[in-house]
Amino acid sequence: MDTVIVLGTDSPIGLAVIRDLGRHNYNVIGFGSHPFSLGLMSKYCSKGMVRNSTPELLIEQLIDVAETYPNAFLVSIGESDINLVNRHRQRLEQHLTLLDPDAEQMAKVLDKSQTLEIASTLAIQTPASFQIDSLEQLATLQVQLKFPVILKWSNPHQVAQQLQQQGLSLLKLEYCQDLNELKDALSKYQAIGQYPLIQHYCPGYGIGQFFLCREGDSLVEFQHQRINEWPPEGGSSTLCQALSPDQHTGCMAQSRQLLKALNWNGVAMVEYRYEPVTNSYWLMEINGRFWGSLPLATRSDVSFASSLVEVIGKQSNPVATSIKYDLQSRYMIPEIKRLIRILFQPQLITDPNVSFSALSELGAFTGRFLKPNIHSYVFEWEDPKPFLSDMRNAARKVLRKLFKHGSD
Repeated sequence: MDTVIVLGTDSPIGLAVIRDLGRHNYNVIGFGSHPFSLGLMSKYCSKGMVRNSTPELLIEQLIDVAETYPNAFLVSIGESDINLVNRHRQRLEQHLTLLDPDAEQMAKVLDKSQTLEIASTLAIQTPASFQIDSLEQLATLQVQLKFPVILKWSNPHQVAQQLQQQGLSLLKLEYCQDLNELKDALSKYQAIGQYPLIQHYCPGYGIGQFFLCREGDSLVEFQHQRINEWPPEGGSSTLCQALSPDQHTGCMAQSRQLLKALNWNGVAMVEYRYEPVTNSYWLMEINGRFWGSLPLATRSDVSFASSLVEVIGKQSNPVATSIKYDLQSRYMIPEIKRLIRILFQPQLITDPNVSFSALSELGAFTGRFLKPNIHSYVFEWEDPKPFLSDMRNAARKVLRKLFKHGSD
């Protein structure tokens, strides 16, 4: 039995990877940050390891496990772990077969400006984006700006530590309605001397197209529509719908073209904003890793994780499955947070261009419990322990916040 080490088991993504691998008869060794990590609680995880707290000792820990399981494969879930593996790639490859994209490939997708530049050479529509080096540049740039605009970091990993040192939050998105709001939003970043991308706002909703490629050739495909997100105005998918391959065919073709240009190896999500009224697509980014809504793909019998081992690790054909396209999947905890925000904290929704009906959202949330085609990111009857662990971890977070506020 082949062994796969999964680095990063704390999220539903890592859990979905473990379930996929276990169901395809792989021996799964999981690395999580604590003993109650979601993936470590799965019955499909043969052995759970609490990862070492320092990068150097974690690499030693991986090598120690590899000596026990010769010819094992390694897959990383998060971008920070992929970057760590790539920094030690030469050494790790002496002990393991690595399934992560290499550093050169990751650099092209981690830097959004590089992604958009490559897309523009292929005539793929992207939102107008501007990068400044100083606030003084806004004076000449303002004639090109069309408000509203959003701010997002070209490469969040490069600025995270500097922002933290200055007491600044790493925001995924910021919305600016006019030039004054833009100046105010950007001014706080003078402290680090770097600024996020300024990008024209794109209406519509999110579409994610998922691929497993070998040398740029797409071998496994799937796509979904984002229905709900956390935060409500845009973020990670909390409720999503599988889409059949006869939808968005032109967009899917350009995604293949983009990954071919990157000569991509491994899994990737190509993310778009879609406006159905004008039938317009704008490329947002490429995630060169497993994505947040992977549980929908596994529920739909699209085996990206086990196929990754076959295609990249063994250079063979992907696992053949009969795909279900009528399913939805939701991540309950952020879905509850989203509902609370809409019902009781609408003033915290930062995008003034979107609005929600509290009554409609409440009705839709409760009604989905009665729909048999809607599945959970975490809960499965045949593998219930991860759900129980998720509830435990959520309760601990709530209690910590209550005790903290009580002691203030």
